[in-house]
Amino acid sequence: MIKLIIFDYGGTIYNPLTDQLYSGAKEILEKLRPKFKLALVSRAYDVKERLNDFKRFHLEDFFELMEIVPKGKIKDFVHILKKFNVTSKECLVVGDYVKSEIREGNKISIITIWTKNGEFPNVFPENEEEKPNYKIEFLKELIPLVDNLNNS
Repeated sequence: MIKLIIFDYGGTIYNPLTDQLYSGAKEILEKLRPKFKLALVSRAYDVKERLNDFKRFHLEDFFELMEIVPKGKIKDFVHILKKFNVTSKECLVVGDYVKSEIREGNKISIITIWTKNGEFPNVFPENEEEKPNYKIEFLKELIPLVDNLNNS
C-alpha cells in the first residue's frame, strides 16, 4: 500500500522553459493530497529563489515536506522515509531524470516512476540502477497508476 509520494520539482511538476507548473499539476496534487503524504525535493543553485518559487505556486498547500538540495549534492530519500515512518515499498518517487531521482530511489528500493514530460525525455537508463519501475508520458497518467498499484 502506497503511503508517501515524493515528487521531484524541476521537470516533473514545474516546467523551467515556461517558468510555470505543468498544466494539470495542481489538479493532480489536489487529488493525491487527501489519500497520500506528499513530499517535494528540488535541487537548486539558489535556495532562496527556489523557496520563492514554492511560495509563488502555493506548494505548501500540497506538500508536508519541501526540501531543497544544493546543486552538486545527491537527493537522499532515506531521511524522508524515516520522517514519514514508511518503508521503501510504501513509497513512490516521481521524477523526470533517470540519473538522479530514479537512480537514488532505486538504490533504496523505492518504487520509481519516470515521467517523460520533463526536461530529460531522451536521457535513457544506462544501467539497472537507472531503470524506473514504471514510465509515464505525462503526469496525468500518475493517478491511474497509483490507484492500480494500491489495488493490486
